[in-house]
Formats: sequence, C-alpha cells, structure tokens
Amino acid sequence: MKIDLSEEIKSLDGEVIAGGSAGHILAEYMMGISSTQPVRLFKIAMTLLDDKPFEIDNDDYKLIAEIVEKSQLPNIMKATILMKIAEG
Repeated sequence: MKIDLSEEIKSLDGEVIAGGSAGHILAEYMMGISSTQPVRLFKIAMTLLDDKPFEIDNDDYKLIAEIVEKSQLPNIMKATILMKIAEG
C-alpha cells in the first residue's frame, strides 16, 4: 500500500500545527522512542523525511498504526496520521 504523509497537520480551525509535515512529526517521534526494532523504525523514519508517497507492507502498516495509537502525540496528530495511512 502507498501512503503519503507529506501534508502538514492542521488544528480544528485550520491553522497549521508547527513541526513540519505529518511524516516529519512521525519520524521524529519514532526516533525518540525505545523499540525492539530500531533499524526498521530508522528506515521508515528516513523514508518519511522525504515527504513523498511511499510503499509499505501490511507489517509496517500495523507497526506504524500501533506506534501512533500508543504515542503521547496529541489526538489531532494521531487522528490525522492514522486517517492518512488508512487511505493507502
């Protein structure tokens, strides 16, 4: 499946939330957590930083979704990222 997290995340009133694109925010978050799969997360994060659509397999989809759902990111960020990856 192809996902695109290159868009910036916006607040409910349409203002851009600082931090860059959804992909940049997720990449930074992923690199700041402890994981049993650091190399896999690093590769995904580096791809997210390119800010263009990319292919992920079902295992990566599940991993990203689980990380986002369990994250301490604000719900507006979680919801935006989860909806974007579900579109893929």
